[in-house]
Amino acid sequence: MAMPLTKNFILYDKHRRIIHLPAEYYGEAMKVKPDGFSHKVNLSPSQLESLQENGTLDDPMLRPLAKYGLVAESIHIPSTTRNINFNNNESWGYISVGKHNKSARPPIRVIFKLFASDSIDFSMKVSEYRAFLNNLEEFYVADVRQPFKLYKVMINQEIEFEQPQYHVPYGECALEFVKAGSIYGESLHTTQTIRQEGILFNDKWAYGMGTLFDEDSWRYSFFNQQPRFYNAGTEEVKLIQQKESIIELKINQSASWFEIVDGKGTVFRLNKAVSTGDVLRIIGSEITLNGNNVIGETNYNFLIVSKGWNRWEIRNLDRYEFKIDFRFLYD
Repeated sequence: MAMPLTKNFILYDKHRRIIHLPAEYYGEAMKVKPDGFSHKVNLSPSQLESLQENGTLDDPMLRPLAKYGLVAESIHIPSTTRNINFNNNESWGYISVGKHNKSARPPIRVIFKLFASDSIDFSMKVSEYRAFLNNLEEFYVADVRQPFKLYKVMINQEIEFEQPQYHVPYGECALEFVKAGSIYGESLHTTQTIRQEGILFNDKWAYGMGTLFDEDSWRYSFFNQQPRFYNAGTEEVKLIQQKESIIELKINQSASWFEIVDGKGTVFRLNKAVSTGDVLRIIGSEITLNGNNVIGETNYNFLIVSKGWNRWEIRNLDRYEFKIDFRFLYD
């Protein structure tokens, strides 16, 4: 597994690639000596990996440097909140009515600690880390204990490290990361990764993600079969909202129309003649046939992946290849 940014906490960029701090952010690299030259510390890849993973260095000459740098002391990922509507009844008091839809997620809170060799080193590290974090824009965070559940966030506050005293080379910063997309966490990898590789010992899935050891649950491609596939997440997936989700239907016959019906009974219909070799793709909200936009020839319905097992139906076609690719969602 790729190493986290700091203890307890992992950052991924907007493309879901893990973010590492440059090696010079560790040790006394930011400290300016009296001669005016920055004291650089050159760490090998293995030394940097040891520092990021264990907070220490095997090399006795460099080991003291491990005590300097940024540490995510704790991370708190709260649950989503619900909208609950109440009526005030004179006899029974407040009574809950209506649907209890999940509507928001409070900010994810991370406590950072910054250690430096002296007050000058501290000031320079603060400047570097502040610039580093502010330049991230939208990104993903994960708890190192569940590294494959990602939450899309952004920073919307000042980044200040509080020191107990001005000349003490130590400070803390409490950062709140607000959601920048779905209120849910999402799997780092997609269902087609499971189809191609399974989930055993490939370092892409973990306990607590709902995946099953049953190989039937790894199927997300079907040949002349009605689709039956598994959603391991805790939430249903509205595919129109997941822009990278893909439904692909390769047609191996002629038909004047066809339908795809999800497990909730939602019917997607293409009112257009198709023939062998045609390929329908639904990518988020985009619907194409052989690369051409055909949303105007549909009934404008978008499909939903339910929690757990899904049984879908392809109507008016017998010969086809069906694939579905999406990310699991988690509260």
